[in-house]
Amino acid sequence: GDGPLWSILASEGLAGERLAGAGAGVGKCVCAEGSAPMRTLSARFVASSGASCRVEVKLLAGLAEAPLGQEAGGGETSDSGDGESDRGEGGGEGGDAGPDTSPPPSVAPLAVGPRFDAVVIAPSFATLKRCWGGEQLGECVRRRRWAEAHGMVALGAPMLPCRAVLRACLVECCALWMRHAPVGDVAGLDVRRFNKLCRPTGEGRSLPLWQYSHAARSPAATWCETALPAASDAALLQGRVRLTARAGTAHALIAWVDFDFGDAPGAGAALIRTGPTAESGDVPRFGPTPSWQGAVFLPTPRALGEEVVVASLSLDLLRGELRGELL
Repeated sequence: GDGPLWSILASEGLAGERLAGAGAGVGKCVCAEGSAPMRTLSARFVASSGASCRVEVKLLAGLAEAPLGQEAGGGETSDSGDGESDRGEGGGEGGDAGPDTSPPPSVAPLAVGPRFDAVVIAPSFATLKRCWGGEQLGECVRRRRWAEAHGMVALGAPMLPCRAVLRACLVECCALWMRHAPVGDVAGLDVRRFNKLCRPTGEGRSLPLWQYSHAARSPAATWCETALPAASDAALLQGRVRLTARAGTAHALIAWVDFDFGDAPGAGAALIRTGPTAESGDVPRFGPTPSWQGAVFLPTPRALGEEVVVASLSLDLLRGELRGELL
């Protein structure tokens, strides 16, 4: 090609999709994936776009050793343990699309150690399937730091996604709130011991909001925004946000992350959204989607009028834990 040679360290099969539409400034590109299925997925994205002549996808032996989720809540933060339904799951990971009878491309393994020019990480980790976007953001940060610690990328090397926007809204969800509320006496039996299984007040959990009866009671608002790669000492994202409430009752704060992949040539901003699928006026609507959201249930329901409510939220990047409260 006429442009410079680039090498890309990729994760979860997204690199081929993004690199296939790369601008003319990239003449030749070598993309490395950490597993054979993801390498195959990237290679197919490249081939289908006709970019095989300038994008070569290889398997990087050792990249799969990145400690996915060892420091994160992963399955603990998911609601799969207390009966939350996982209907509709499986649609978010391209690698699980079913058997493919076409022959896989030949794989030329690379040894761990080359210095890459850029990093592309898909936030939809298959092993974090039942987790909200904050946990996926934490895993993106951990994988990037793992690559830096192993000398695979320089500290200042560019990364996609290049930015993460954390957003939230108030939601009315009485039945869902009751499902997670502490219990007392039931038919004359003291069952308060079971409350130790509940999450502490103010701690978030992952769930697919669209599967439960709910109504948003405020427009979405941004409570934190961070550039990626995150600073090497960044461990906690936090912020306060003013939510313009609508009349009703608030049972929970719902949080999600929008991942920004920059400006795609001819397509404008490229975002992976993990929150609402539409808006009714300025109020978000959560429709069917493979993405889960983070929910912080209020200690007691709060009656709302036409007012401004201030909320405080935080995300522990190392553990993927969400916390929040209304002030």
